[in-house]
Amino acid sequence: MYSEIIQRDYQLTNGDTFVEISFNRPQVANALHPSMLREVNAALAEITKSNHRLLLISGTGKNFCAGADLSWMRESGQMGKSQNLIEARLLAKFFAELTAMPMPTIALVRGAVYGGAVGIVACCDYALAATDAQFSLSELKLGIVPALIMPYLAKKFHPTTLARIVLTAEVFTAEQAREYGLLAKVIADEDDFREATRQEVNTLLRCAPQAQRVFKEMMANRLGSGDTETTVETLADKRATAEAQEGISAF
Repeated sequence: MYSEIIQRDYQLTNGDTFVEISFNRPQVANALHPSMLREVNAALAEITKSNHRLLLISGTGKNFCAGADLSWMRESGQMGKSQNLIEARLLAKFFAELTAMPMPTIALVRGAVYGGAVGIVACCDYALAATDAQFSLSELKLGIVPALIMPYLAKKFHPTTLARIVLTAEVFTAEQAREYGLLAKVIADEDDFREATRQEVNTLLRCAPQAQRVFKEMMANRLGSGDTETTVETLADKRATAEAQEGISAF
């Protein structure tokens, strides 16, 4: 059905089902691209209407996601404002829909987690990560800003920490990401990671599904998602600038 994501549906002996979406562009570290975003948005729309108890988000191969595809970002410099707005809204829809999923959502994180991928992790209810995971809000190195993901990052990070990791664009480890509030657990090796995922799924499925959904609605109402249209405008304007295009090409 999809070419740039993989959707796996699982059914337990008691009839409960859960689903996993894996980004499937391993040749470019699962970098985000408009075609991938359309696929994942379509998948999320269907999953929202389903009775799945749980949604897992992962990456194919050794990396979770390297953020936005640099070739796509280079092309943005040749686009007009209207096309940049369309594509920024496509990305904004992904973050908003993932945050609004009615069932629990867990990010399963390995390898590179850069730029917008940090936002994906922040949009999930929580995340498990392998020790090899590396994170960076790298946008300022490229001459752009993490506008779309700022409302979601602000829910996870202390303001001082967020300011530092955005302004420096430094790479930080899984253990640091856990200390900063982005991750729930860091797991030592591959066998432990699989077992930790299995245990987490089983633990979540012991709880009442409707109560989980009500809790998620309460959290969404309390936290909100910020002024999405303002962040869309900011990204669309900034990524087409000469500074951004120079930074993207240099990177």
